[in-house]
Amino acid sequence: ARRLDAPCHVIPHGVDLERFTPRPQRDAQNDLGWDHDARHVLFPYPTGREVKDFPRAKRVVDDARERVDAPVELQTVSGVPHDRMSVYMNAADALLVTSRREGSPNSVKEAMACNLPVVSTDVGDVRERLVGVTHSHVCTSDEELVAALATTLNAGERSDGREAAREVSVERTTERLLGVYQSVLSD
Repeated sequence: ARRLDAPCHVIPHGVDLERFTPRPQRDAQNDLGWDHDARHVLFPYPTGREVKDFPRAKRVVDDARERVDAPVELQTVSGVPHDRMSVYMNAADALLVTSRREGSPNSVKEAMACNLPVVSTDVGDVRERLVGVTHSHVCTSDEELVAALATTLNAGERSDGREAAREVSVERTTERLLGVYQSVLSD
């Protein structure tokens, strides 16, 4: 919007707060067969998509592993039906985004809706989305990503992102879209 030389509206894609809702982590881990004693870092993208930068995610997790007092597992997930993604969000201890560029990543908003802490590069609207969300971090360097991920995993707590996710719920997005249409029709 800042680059356009005209009035415009930016409305992020909405997240379904009924599908993406917090549930007990242990139950979600049982559903997936994940080790309860490990810390699970979720990378919900195809590892071959260059823009998502899986090699960076792997390096960050490998380095963070040395700073965490529990086993750390990097969980890569892709090709899973969308209605199952909330199980992964609830089973994980952190969402890791190492993307080189993004717009308004749905995975971040879905993680927020499940109270999953997010550790991310400074891409798209992630910084704006995570303002005030506990145990979540926006980073500009690999060292910051490693430190933030280790801190988040050692805290072992969920975030309070669900409240912030309400701003990008399907309902709120629909209201904003209708508002734009109504303003155009009234002009």
